[in-house]
Amino acid sequence: MERVSREGVERLSSFLEAKLGQPDRDGAEAEMVSQASRTLRHAVTGIDAFLSAEEAGAASVPSMRAHAEELWVTLERMAGVWPDAPRSDR
Repeated sequence: MERVSREGVERLSSFLEAKLGQPDRDGAEAEMVSQASRTLRHAVTGIDAFLSAEEAGAASVPSMRAHAEELWVTLERMAGVWPDAPRSDR
């Protein structure tokens, strides 16, 4: 897993936003895109909170790290369904 970073989350989120597009589809496909978009927003928000805390030297960083890493893995897995997904440097 690549280290959680602002550059990495931007790269993954931009890729996923482009792939998911707008939920202008019908039925189950629209619901799936809508749900994936919510997951993406949740993950980006959580990772951003962790990175902000880390940058500020907050005491909560150690307790937030595992959750941020789980969110990061979620983004990587979501992107991984496309063969042109951004790959981590590791």
